[in-house]
Amino acid sequence: MLTARHEPQLGYNGRPWSQRAAVDRLVDADTSEDLVNSANAAGLVVIHYAEPRRPFRPRGAWVDVTRYRADDHWVVTTGFGTHLSRRDLRFHFMECHRTAIHALYRAHQVTVLASDYGADSTVRDVLQHWADTHA
Repeated sequence: MLTARHEPQLGYNGRPWSQRAAVDRLVDADTSEDLVNSANAAGLVVIHYAEPRRPFRPRGAWVDVTRYRADDHWVVTTGFGTHLSRRDLRFHFMECHRTAIHALYRAHQVTVLASDYGADSTVRDVLQHWADTHA
């Protein structure tokens, strides 16, 4: 299991803001379904890709994660769920050995997000329980 990205719940430059917990995980094929099922059972938003995105294919889902209030509307600043490509993986983990990068190509991308904005430990709790049972 490897965390590709995460978004903790932090403030935004003094403006009214809201955020939901979100994590992109790269997990092996044998345990990805357990993570997907656990997250779904907890009522979380789950996006699951079984292989890296091919070049020139759509980037997939996008779920707003962080937003701030600007006058009378919300401005979205981050989102999760886009399908990572091999190029994305090489860029994010460029310091890793080629063998490790090739292992990431075989991993499943599982994005887990809180179902709504605001403080909620469900994402962390589900991921911790999953990690403890798959160590």
